[in-house]
Amino acid sequence: QTIVTTQEASRAALAAADNLNKGSYESAEKDLAIAETKLRASAVTASSVADKQRIIVAAGKMADARQRTKAAAAAPPAAKPAMRAPALDVNAAAVHMSGF
Repeated sequence: QTIVTTQEASRAALAAADNLNKGSYESAEKDLAIAETKLRASAVTASSVADKQRIIVAAGKMADARQRTKAAAAAPPAAKPAMRAPALDVNAAAVHMSGF
């Protein structure tokens, strides 16, 4: 079950990275929230301490990315930061969750 949930969270994170690249901050934030929620729920039922720790770290990365996405969405249009770096971070986390 943990593997399935992690894969679902990974797909949500990849969708978030895609939305960040498109400048769709609200959609990206929703995708990251889905990923974070799935990971936190999976951590509760993880069968080993190592799995639980790995999942908690991944959920923390999603939470951090959500905060940066919210800040970017709230910025005035002229001040919106380039989201390429955060999109790459989210993508890297998603790929890592997928086992690569």
